[in-house]
Amino acid sequence: FPSHDSDVNQRRSSMSIAPLRRVGRTTIQVERDTGGQTIVHGKPVESPKTTLNMAANVQPALQMNRMNLLPEGDRSKQAILVFTVQELKMADEGLALPTKADVVIWKGKRWEVKMAFNYEMGVMDHCEAICVREDDV
Repeated sequence: FPSHDSDVNQRRSSMSIAPLRRVGRTTIQVERDTGGQTIVHGKPVESPKTTLNMAANVQPALQMNRMNLLPEGDRSKQAILVFTVQELKMADEGLALPTKADVVIWKGKRWEVKMAFNYEMGVMDHCEAICVREDDV
């Protein structure tokens, strides 16, 4: 029989493995607004967006308890859950300089980050985000 100490060490080593290492991952692109505007020929022009590549696990957002976190107008739209170890940003309108939400590009479609939960506990830091498909225009 293995000793009690070896069982504890084995459990600790398995707990230290990040959750995203145990599940499937894909690379997603994220468009992030750099913020600010410049004035060109007397008119405000938005700063260019930055495109980031992130490893993520993407799942359909089918759980009603998660969908109820969204504004009512977004609950009937297609949505995905994105799990990543990097931070995703949702829109913040309460600032003097409001920030726009990140846009995830996955399978050729654009998904706006509506809710982002950044877990920063020092162990297994990660982000869980609910993204809603942008309307095709």
